[in-house]
Amino acid sequence: LPTAEGNYYLTKNVTVTGQSTISAEGADVVLDLNGKTVTASGNTRNYVLTGANASLSITDSVGTGKIIRSSSDSGLPFASTIWNNNATGTVNLYGGVIDGNKVSSTANAMIITNGAFNIYGGTIRNGRGGNFGGNIYVENGKLDIYGGCVEDGYTSHRGGNISVNAGAVLNIHGGRIIGGDSGNWGGNIYALGATVNMTGGEVGEPVIGATANAHENISLHKTILNMSAGYISGYVDMVETSTANLSGSAKIYGGSTNLQAKPEATIKVVGALNKDAKIGLSGSNGAVAVQSSDTYTLQASDAVYFTPDLATQQLELRDGSFYLKYTPEGC
Repeated sequence: LPTAEGNYYLTKNVTVTGQSTISAEGADVVLDLNGKTVTASGNTRNYVLTGANASLSITDSVGTGKIIRSSSDSGLPFASTIWNNNATGTVNLYGGVIDGNKVSSTANAMIITNGAFNIYGGTIRNGRGGNFGGNIYVENGKLDIYGGCVEDGYTSHRGGNISVNAGAVLNIHGGRIIGGDSGNWGGNIYALGATVNMTGGEVGEPVIGATANAHENISLHKTILNMSAGYISGYVDMVETSTANLSGSAKIYGGSTNLQAKPEATIKVVGALNKDAKIGLSGSNGAVAVQSSDTYTLQASDAVYFTPDLATQQLELRDGSFYLKYTPEGC
C-alpha cells in the first residue's frame, strides 16, 4: 500500500503480506479504495502511521471498497488493521468498510490511535480484542465521529466497540455506534480517565453479555460525559467519581436501566434542557439523582425531562437537587 505523500486509487483487489508505514514528517497520503478490497493475512497490519504531523485519509469513490482481514488469526497483540502511533498524526475515514472479519486478537483493538482519528463516513465493524476495545482503542489521542457507523465489535474485557483511556477524548458529533459486545464492562463504549463529549449521533443497543457488567451500553470510570444532544439507548453506568453534565436535547432512555445515579458519581444539569430532552434515571431510594450546577439551577418544572426507571419512584426537588423518592402503593 502507498506510503509516500500523494493521492492514490486502487485498480484491483490487493492482498497485503507486509505492513505499510507512513514515516515521513508531514506526509499526507490519500487512498481511494475505488470499490476494491484490501485483504491482510496472518501477522500483518495494513497501516502504521509514525511520521510527525503525517496523515492517512481513506475514501471510496465507488461505494463497495473494503479493508478486511483473512479468516485466520491475526497473530498481532494490538492494532490488527491501523495503528496511528504518533501524537501528531491523523487518520481520516471518509468511506469504505474496515472489517475485522471477527479475527481474534489477544490484546487491543483493530484500530489504535495515539493521535487523531476522524470518522466522517464509512463503516468499522467486526473487530475482536482480548483487552481494551474490539473495534477502536484511543489511548492518549482523540476520536471524532461525525458520521458513518462503528458496529459489532467484541472484546472479552472492556469496550466492545470503543475504549478510550488515559486522558483520551471521544467526541460524538454524529454517526452510529451499535451492536458492541463485551465480556466485562461497556458493550459499546468503555472510558477510563477520559472525556466523552456528545453533541449528536446515536449510541444504540449493545449485545447483552453473559455477565451483569456486560449489560452496560456505556461504562464510565473516572470520566466526564458532556452531553447536549444525541441519543443513548439506555444503561450508562458511572462509577469511580465520574460526572455527567447535561443540557440541551440530551436523550438517554430505552433500557430497563438508563442513567445510573450512584453515590460515587455526579449528574448535573449545566444548561437549560429543551422539549426534546428525555432522560431515564436509576438509583436507590433517597439518592441524589440530579444536581444543579454553577451555570444552571434546577426548577420543579425541569422534572418533566427526567423519568425514574422504577414505577415506584418519583422525583422530589430539595435544595436545588432532584432526589429519587419511593412512592408506596395504596394508602
